[in-house]
Amino acid sequence: MSDKVPLARLLRELPDPRLLADIKEAVAKPESAVEPEWGDVYPWPTLDRAAMYGLAGEIVEAIAPNTEAAPVAMLLTLLAAFGNSAGAESRAMVGDDEHPPRLFVALVGPTASGAKGTSLAAIRPILRAADDAWFSAARIGGFVSGEAIVARLGGYLRSDESEPVEKRAFVIEPEFARLLVVNARDGSTASMVLRGAWDEGRLQSVRAKEQRLAEGAHLSLLGHVTPDELLAKMSETDFTNGFANRVLLACVKRARRIPSPTSLNPALIGGFAKRLRAAMDFARERRVLSRTPDAEAVWSEFYHGEPDREGIAGAVTARAAAQRLRLSVAYALLDKSAVIRSEHVFAAEAVWRYCADSVEHLFGSLRGDRVQDRLLQALRAAHPEGFDGAAQHALFGRNVGAERLEAARRSLEGRALIETQREATGGRDRILSFAIPRRTNEKRRKEEHDNLFIRLSSYVRTREEGVAASDVLPV
Repeated sequence: MSDKVPLARLLRELPDPRLLADIKEAVAKPESAVEPEWGDVYPWPTLDRAAMYGLAGEIVEAIAPNTEAAPVAMLLTLLAAFGNSAGAESRAMVGDDEHPPRLFVALVGPTASGAKGTSLAAIRPILRAADDAWFSAARIGGFVSGEAIVARLGGYLRSDESEPVEKRAFVIEPEFARLLVVNARDGSTASMVLRGAWDEGRLQSVRAKEQRLAEGAHLSLLGHVTPDELLAKMSETDFTNGFANRVLLACVKRARRIPSPTSLNPALIGGFAKRLRAAMDFARERRVLSRTPDAEAVWSEFYHGEPDREGIAGAVTARAAAQRLRLSVAYALLDKSAVIRSEHVFAAEAVWRYCADSVEHLFGSLRGDRVQDRLLQALRAAHPEGFDGAAQHALFGRNVGAERLEAARRSLEGRALIETQREATGGRDRILSFAIPRRTNEKRRKEEHDNLFIRLSSYVRTREEGVAASDVLPV
């Protein structure tokens, strides 16, 4: 497989839907048969109420009745916007790595009913009222190229070099798929620049004999994309080079239908804008945030409880700790707190779980491996019947070697997704592979955890009574 293989190609190489229909019909089950459940098919994610903590939650819940946008879409948009307005002065530290509230967010939903753009429109009046100078100067409507971003944040586009350089950039990309296409182009610096922007705010581009550098940059990203576009345009390189796991992917859809939306009450806008501006000003002061002892106990529990995911879902969620940390910093700064408290960790965990569940819902069992993905899909379509060796080779037009196919089977067997029966015949063994349903599957993993909001409420009560978090949290 080349370095840049879009998932769309992998999906196109799955068996023709008509073939799958024929297979299902040929092995039709009685109507009373129970449809199998697959352990890596995940439902639509659910946002825990703990995510609605503090000022961000208050704003979202106050404007939710007046918009069709999903609360989670408005919440992530607000967190990304606030994080950009705050700059990088307030941050947490992990060793020598700085983690300001700098976030990359991509809202994933249908074109019409996703209400992705509506989420920004809903909170924009409050953002503008809080700091219109920042919003007007830092907002960039779409990502053009890595070189263009470096030129802007490095001050290369100024007509007067005495003019101050706005180091913050809030990139709003309504066509996130276009950015993925730019990333995949040979010679493109877009992915490298964006990864540098997320990591440390040091952006560099080299084109021909010219080298440009932007230091101290603070770039936040808000993208909108449909599920089909995400699968079609995100390449294997985006997974392997770490671009994908720097982006918080969140499934969104319209929350309600409002035939005639009304404008927000000016008093509501003014009240929230005043509080948001106070939080922005607080966040712009230079400080290092650390967790309180109680928050450290909560953080440790969530850190050790993070599941190990495989395949594409594992690659996209590989930066879990850093994402949760940045989210907790944002919640703390919105509280005008110089420390990260337990409630900030709970809120960050709730947002992270929603994003991780979104990734699993979007990518499911996909491994990014053409042979494994195609074989698994075909075996599931044929369930409860299986494919023998000849049928498996025919599935790939006999263009996949025996060793490659055997390696794919072994990998799927190791993940308990298929089983293969081998029968000695005196010559080459006859094999027959089947897909394995899971009755107790991982898609309900969140049911294994207590409700975060209930736990947060319980913890706050115990703290008020003088009981340490380490005394009430399970071991």
